[in-house]
Amino acid sequence: MRVRVTRLPPTSYGDEGESLRVGNVYNLDASLASALLADDCAELFETLPEDEKQRAGGGSLWQAPDRDHRRNRVSSSFSNF
Repeated sequence: MRVRVTRLPPTSYGDEGESLRVGNVYNLDASLASALLADDCAELFETLPEDEKQRAGGGSLWQAPDRDHRRNRVSSSFSNF
């Protein structure tokens, strides 16, 4: 689900919330996106006016990092040393 983050989510979102940046557009899992919408921390990208969509990056999407993938990426970077 494509959403634009409008404010930082509560700390109860943990790592998922900390990786989000206000103003960025993300393609998120429906459950996370719905929770952000319910907590008034995001808005549906599709409902934004065209000028807002352009200011938000012309419709380009940021993928929210996967916690497991991020952990693997960090641990693999240390293997070079």
